[in-house]
Amino acid sequence: MSGLPRAEAEAWLESWDRQQERYLPDREERFGYLTALVCVAPPDRALRVLDLACGPGSLTKRILAVRADAEIVAVDLDPALLAIYRSLNPEVLVVEADLRRSGWSEAAGGEFDAVVTATALHWLSGPEVRRLYAELFRKLRSGGVFLNADHAPLDGSPDLARRCADVLNGEIDALPGERHDWESWWSRMHEDLVLGPLVAERNRRFADRGDEFAPPEDWHLSALADAGFAECAVVWRRGRDAIIAAVR
Repeated sequence: MSGLPRAEAEAWLESWDRQQERYLPDREERFGYLTALVCVAPPDRALRVLDLACGPGSLTKRILAVRADAEIVAVDLDPALLAIYRSLNPEVLVVEADLRRSGWSEAAGGEFDAVVTATALHWLSGPEVRRLYAELFRKLRSGGVFLNADHAPLDGSPDLARRCADVLNGEIDALPGERHDWESWWSRMHEDLVLGPLVAERNRRFADRGDEFAPPEDWHLSALADAGFAECAVVWRRGRDAIIAAVR
């Protein structure tokens, strides 16, 4: 099977971003803040970043736009999204691996200045996230930062959660242009001559994926502290979504 032409990969990434904005209208704001936190204190060498559950490369694209000299390593299990990623980032080391299994961190190489992930870890179970946090602690250099942008419900605040949900729904309704939803986006990809067979393989790999695990922020902060991180905090929040940060 031939690879995906770059122009087609760029179009797929753009449509992916638009599809994701259908559920997260403030996604670009969140990405901008996460990227700034990664790049705000450059080390005295090329910035080394691990893009965890990288998907088609939304975060990699934004980090490289700010720090073109950054050395990125990307990890994901989805062969269809990785086909897009590889076409757009041929210079990046891509580790095709399941974060629930051991061995991926060795394949990713040495230590990192930052580990980033977005809207992905909620597909892991609680024990799997705890094991991952411990592994990431070992992968970061001293002073390195871990940034997880994901769902983190407003625990114990039902009225505030409802108000935030109402704001979110209003913003979704006001989004300009047509956007695929999750199901129609994947259906469209399944019809692609190059990516279609990879979607079938993706479905096989994720057949055992369980329910989403989205605990409140305190759970993450406690798990990160237990993993050994020196500082843990929520550094950005908007409604049910947050960026949870930890420094080694």
